[in-house]
Amino acid sequence: QRPNWRSATALPARVHPKEVICIRGSAFRKQAGSIAPGQFYAKQADAQSYTRFHHVANQVDQKLRAEGYEPQDLLDVHDFILTTLKPSAKKLLES
Repeated sequence: QRPNWRSATALPARVHPKEVICIRGSAFRKQAGSIAPGQFYAKQADAQSYTRFHHVANQVDQKLRAEGYEPQDLLDVHDFILTTLKPSAKKLLES
């Protein structure tokens, strides 16, 4: 059985935060729906889905930079995705 996303990506992301993204499956699938709709993202870690998730993270990074924010690494992008997709953040952003 394949590992879940966090198990497969957390340690590599901590060691190489500028190249590797830590994936939280449900949050990243939700984010991907607005950036790359129609793509398939496996529920358990696999290389093809990781490549797609990494693309989503790079797109978020580019959008943040275009708005004048400077993520230091992909951990910042990871945190942005998780924070902004929380239900409490959605309420705040909509008001």
